Amino acid sequence: MAILIFIGSGFMFLAALIMMLGSAASKMGGAGVALGAVYIVMGAIYIAPGVLLFRYASAIRALTYSRTADDLRLALSKQRVFWKFVGIITICVIVLYIFVIIAAVFIGASGTIM
Repeated sequence: MAILIFIGSGFMFLAALIMMLGSAASKMGGAGVALGAVYIVMGAIYIAPGVLLFRYASAIRALTYSRTADDLRLALSKQRVFWKFVGIITICVIVLYIFVIIAAVFIGASGTIM
């Protein structure tokens, strides 16, 4: 799964590059560049859980060979760090969604008033 996360992040960076170059070539303006920047940020955010999951997988691999309590503690610690990060990102995204919904309601309401 960590490798798939890295591949997905690479595709996001590639999509960002295509959007940015495409908008510059077609004279679309800043919309393609802004969307490309969003994809770059998303791709960068996706790298962190990939790294954390890869570290957990490496710790599990070491545990399968050694079968020691220290390696078990290390693997569980790596897993805890991964899920803590994923939980924090999930909470941030939910809060962002709430703000976007509130902003959309206010923008829509201000458009109907005018």
